[in-house]
Amino acid sequence: MKRKYYRYMVYCLLALAFGVAILYLKNFALSSPSGFHLKREETETSLEDSLRVIKLNKEAFDLRLTDPQKTTALGDNALRIAKNINYIKGIADSHRIIGLGLYYQNKIQSAIKNYMDALRYYEIVGDIRKQARIYNNIGNLYSTIEDTKQSMFYFTRSLYISKGLNDQELTAGLYFNMARAYEQQGSYKKAILFFDKSYEFFKRTKDEYYITMYFQNIGVVYFKQGDFKQAKSFLKVAVDRAKKLKLYKTIAGCYLTLSKIYIHDRNYQLVSQTLNEGKYYADIFKDEDVKDEFSYRQYELQNALGDYKGAINTLARLYKKDSLELNQKSSQNIGISTQHYVQQQKLQERELLIEKQKSKEATFKWIITLGILIFLLCAGAISVIYWLRKSRRKRQDLLVQSQIATLQQKALQAMMNPHFVFNVITAVQHFVNQADTKSATEMLSKFSRLARKHLDICMSSTITVEEELAYLELYLALEKIRSAGKMNYEFNVDDNLDPEEILIPSMLIQPFVENAIWHGIMPKEEGGSIKLNFELVETDLLVSIIDDGIGITNSGKNKRAGHTSHGMALITERVDLLNKLNELPIIIDKRQTGNFGTTILIRIPV
Repeated sequence: MKRKYYRYMVYCLLALAFGVAILYLKNFALSSPSGFHLKREETETSLEDSLRVIKLNKEAFDLRLTDPQKTTALGDNALRIAKNINYIKGIADSHRIIGLGLYYQNKIQSAIKNYMDALRYYEIVGDIRKQARIYNNIGNLYSTIEDTKQSMFYFTRSLYISKGLNDQELTAGLYFNMARAYEQQGSYKKAILFFDKSYEFFKRTKDEYYITMYFQNIGVVYFKQGDFKQAKSFLKVAVDRAKKLKLYKTIAGCYLTLSKIYIHDRNYQLVSQTLNEGKYYADIFKDEDVKDEFSYRQYELQNALGDYKGAINTLARLYKKDSLELNQKSSQNIGISTQHYVQQQKLQERELLIEKQKSKEATFKWIITLGILIFLLCAGAISVIYWLRKSRRKRQDLLVQSQIATLQQKALQAMMNPHFVFNVITAVQHFVNQADTKSATEMLSKFSRLARKHLDICMSSTITVEEELAYLELYLALEKIRSAGKMNYEFNVDDNLDPEEILIPSMLIQPFVENAIWHGIMPKEEGGSIKLNFELVETDLLVSIIDDGIGITNSGKNKRAGHTSHGMALITERVDLLNKLNELPIIIDKRQTGNFGTTILIRIPV
């Protein structure tokens, strides 16, 4: 009765909340009766513009690697349209695209401003996935200036979100970026490990860009480790792939590293050829930093060839760069800019919040209060119901576990019954009387080991398949000696089964084996055999107990009226209780396989 009462109370509260929501929507509609027609007309225009924003941002994103200047231009155009129609997600996407274009142009300050603006708008629309991508982008900015501590901070923050969202694409990209950070730290083994993690995903998705970047970066790692042969192999593959994809910055980067290798090898002809090709692609991409790198390689080549005058001139041109450019890319300035934009965003958000509160406070204050009250009432009712059900379930589980423990004790007693012990002692006495000390000693040894294992089983509700096999082996060996060789047995264990890892309930199989021997095989004058098969079927362990005895049907006819097997009754009751506790049940099937013979199938979830 209590359970029904609480359920009805929850239903009533939910109905009340639904009524409040309807009342609010009706009140909102009546407050602006002339607005619906205008909004309908505006929606058609807004939808068209929204699609245009999405299209421009996609075109801009696709060009970020080959023409970042055009990426920035298209992103600016998309941003203007998105702001005109107040398309918040479009504004956020446009800022992110512009930031990417500026990043690939090495305009760090402008890139960070756009990233922070994008982050603010993604927070407004609640897009957690895109926020994670922004953190990744900011991490790349710090990685560019080799501030690995800050870059790893943002990568880790992004990775935490991406794993929570199960975003495998972003996770793989983060592994790749973190590998580059480890490379900057000089942790080359970690770098290779993380590059390989990302590469497995890129291979599955056939991401040609990141596969190419993988070959380039792995080549750089091997170069830094001093393995120039491996480095050249990976870098040449990267160059070939990058040319097909028109990844000019990647080609230039590969040629930079190759030029260092050729300088080390003193192969100056290849150095000159590599520098010329690299400069060509750097000019296409319009990357001033990469051009400076090639100028420095040119200086090293001139110096190595003895052209000291040319080397000095090259070095002088290289260092005429204004120091302000270096300061703008410093980690400290990026951090200051980041904090500045964060503070600006907070101020803007506060102003916006105050404005909204002034305009809506009178209309929505009572709705918010009522909503909180309804939520608390619902939460309280649900908590009470949950607590009652949990308590009831706990009491039931304790009762079932207590019953299982009692049945386990009874089953243990049934397994090592006095008749079995008496027959073992009688068999030992017979061997002693026959002066067959070897057989007597063997039987006593096996019985001692069986008793010890029996005690071990008493201590646990579950045992491994390996322990069960060892116990059954000892038991069957003793039964074979007792029957004077009238009974034979055989074990078959599936190769795919790991006996040391799989756990099963204790005292479950032996009673069926004993039943097969004494009610199936022993009634036959010529004796018989028993076969035990252990195999994995899907996620279950299937145990087959097969004997060629008189058969379970014939055995039942031979039993006297009113006879009950206490061992089998205990097993049946115990299995029923275990099935109440576990989601997947243990299934036992008994069948006669013709005129004679019996098969017992026990299916145990593992």
